Amino acid sequence: MVFLRSLASLLLISSLGLQVLAASTTTKKTTTTKTSTTKTSTKTTTTKTSTKTSSTAKATSTSSGASWSWPNWNSYSDSTDAQWQAAWNITNWAYPHTSGENHNIVANPTDSSEKVLRVFYPAGSFKPSNTPVGGIGFYASPLEIPASANTVTFTYQVYFPSGYNFVEGGKLPGLYGGHDDCSGGNDAETCFSTRNMWRTSGEGESYLYIPKDAQVSSICSNSLIICNSDYGYSVGRGTFDWTTGSWNTITQVLQLNTVGQQDGAITEVHGGSTAFSLGQLVFRQSNYGVAGIDFETFFGGSTSAWATPTDQYTYYRGLSLSYN
Repeated sequence: MVFLRSLASLLLISSLGLQVLAASTTTKKTTTTKTSTTKTSTKTTTTKTSTKTSSTAKATSTSSGASWSWPNWNSYSDSTDAQWQAAWNITNWAYPHTSGENHNIVANPTDSSEKVLRVFYPAGSFKPSNTPVGGIGFYASPLEIPASANTVTFTYQVYFPSGYNFVEGGKLPGLYGGHDDCSGGNDAETCFSTRNMWRTSGEGESYLYIPKDAQVSSICSNSLIICNSDYGYSVGRGTFDWTTGSWNTITQVLQLNTVGQQDGAITEVHGGSTAFSLGQLVFRQSNYGVAGIDFETFFGGSTSAWATPTDQYTYYRGLSLSYN
């Protein structure tokens, strides 16, 4: 009996083994690196590659104190929205008002054995306050990040189908801190957000809401930055391109500033190549840290010139969040 129980235990342990997710990546064609004090530009030509995810990979959400990962939606393909949203610790579903709209769990467009999140943008949609509402927006805190964390890293993969019409541009997920309304012209005096964007023809960038009066006086003379007196800072526009027909892997590395000092930094890595790095930033003016993920995606822009002319979709998988 002892022997049989030991054998059964070994078989049970073996059956619970997790398989590693092999994240698909696409590499960037051009690299531009710049700081606000030293102007340098380095261009590197690379070959774009794509690695297919193992069809047997399992979706797991783990939080080990310093990291969280969400490879795909395989474990939630037959679940209600409430179940995976609870696993993400979504603190505010911003839009659409009904949290079940504009998204579905579907087969990966490049690997039918995997389940991913698909987001819908109906024809004519732009900015969340307009009708019809396109995309989705929510704030999630799947990992408790202390204010003392120096560096926070956020990675995800996004897929734009072949023929995707980028129009004038649109928003993509990023990080946020302070409170969850750091967008739409907010003065960002008590918050920050670091969403990504696509622009015309698929140009990539980081779109920052940070306290404007606290930045170095020369910030708008930096060639990496396009300033807007009413909205956020466009940072690194065109330093990388979002590809269509294959998965894009984007990593955002945020180094929070010391309160009272202009020593924060942001680095964007697309497809394994550094797109840009920008320092001398102020993200916060008091002792708060990264609250979590600002998962927003929509066309816009605030005018109909940004609206998608047809129904369109994007897809998401391979998310992770960590700090040190």
